[in-house]
Amino acid sequence: MNDENGEKIVELSKNVHICEPELYEKVMQKLNPDFIEKPNYEIRNDGKNLIVYTNIENTTGYEFYRCNKKNTFYCKTCKYDYDRHISANEVEKDGRTVLRMNKHDCKPIKFRLDLSEIEQSDLIWPKANEGNREYEELMTKMRLIHPIGICSLEAVTYVIHNAPPGSSMEKIASCILYVGYSEDYKKRFTNHLRTDGTVAKLSRKYGEVFLIPIFYDIPSACCDLEYIGHGSLHLPLQNLNKCSWKSSKEEGGFRIIAENPDHPDHSNLVLGVKKLIITAIADAPKKMISSRKLKPC
Repeated sequence: MNDENGEKIVELSKNVHICEPELYEKVMQKLNPDFIEKPNYEIRNDGKNLIVYTNIENTTGYEFYRCNKKNTFYCKTCKYDYDRHISANEVEKDGRTVLRMNKHDCKPIKFRLDLSEIEQSDLIWPKANEGNREYEELMTKMRLIHPIGICSLEAVTYVIHNAPPGSSMEKIASCILYVGYSEDYKKRFTNHLRTDGTVAKLSRKYGEVFLIPIFYDIPSACCDLEYIGHGSLHLPLQNLNKCSWKSSKEEGGFRIIAENPDHPDHSNLVLGVKKLIITAIADAPKKMISSRKLKPC
């Protein structure tokens, strides 16, 4: 509307706001898009996915999915972790095709390495009674966040490794390449091998890979353990299709601790998960499945 001098103005209602005010500069920073040129982004899978790189090595960046209804891309992490629709689209600017991307709430993610670039190093794993207390704390917190009574189904968190037969427990643990969860891990392993996905490529690269179930629990708990493994252990994990956190971002919860290496409980969480993994590997001869012994159907 216009005032008495003909100047355009905005008239606010007299209703009381329930939101907190934001500085104008911060609002404009969120709204002002970035314009990105190739090769700093690429559209994959017949236009279904968009990758935006944030470093020259192309190892970190943002991953988008296409919304066909709106013919635009949305950031996966902003959507699933922050419930925000951060968009990106190709546009013409100064006679060139560029990508217009809005400001993110999330941080860049680390992309999976090419299989030829995988480097494995022996990590430090707990020995004897080391990590027992941290493991018990992990299990106690798991029950508080995921009470048994909320679901009658059982699932399994599993790891896939490429350590040669006869390797030590520490070597097997350091050769973990993939972590996932399923309600039927044997069937999932078979399905992994029948497709042209990551596990099948790992099996072809190394000739043989092995699956070890490490944690039996309700699905939401197994899913969160998978996510902790991705964010905390610094293994060369290859599963990009990991699930989203099942627990919320409550203070002191798994998500807050795992995503923040500076959190005072982060090191205890890592040690507890390492203890869980190394203990499960100790029973591996009874439960380990070789890709050579499965016939993809």
